[in-house]
Amino acid sequence: MIKLESFFDEPIVIFRLAGNINHEELARTNAEAILLLHILGIFYAVLDTHELEVDWSTLEQIIFSDLTVLQNSLVRCVRIGDRIDSENNLPSFKDEDDALRYVREDLARRAHSR
Repeated sequence: MIKLESFFDEPIVIFRLAGNINHEELARTNAEAILLLHILGIFYAVLDTHELEVDWSTLEQIIFSDLTVLQNSLVRCVRIGDRIDSENNLPSFKDEDDALRYVREDLARRAHSR
C-alpha cells in the first residue's frame, strides 16, 4: 500500500509505503504524484519506509524505476526508515521529525540563495 500525504502550505509530499508494493500500485501513485507536481510546481518527496514488509534495498530500484516522478529535477527525495542506507544517496533519517526538519531547512536555504 502507498498513501500520499501533502501539506497545505508546504511543497512536501509524504509517500507512506507499507506492506508489499506492486507495479499497479506504483503506477497509480506515480499518476497522483505527477498531478501534485503540476499543482505544486516543485516538491520534496519524503519516502516513509517504516512499514514495508520487504527490505528497502530490495525495492529501491523498482520504486525509482516505476515512480518516474521521483526522477524529475523538480522533485527532491529524502527517506525515513529503520535502515538509512541508500543506493541513490538519498538523505535518510530514522525519524519523520528529523526528515521534515531537514526538508524545511533545505527549503529555507534555497529560498535564501535566490
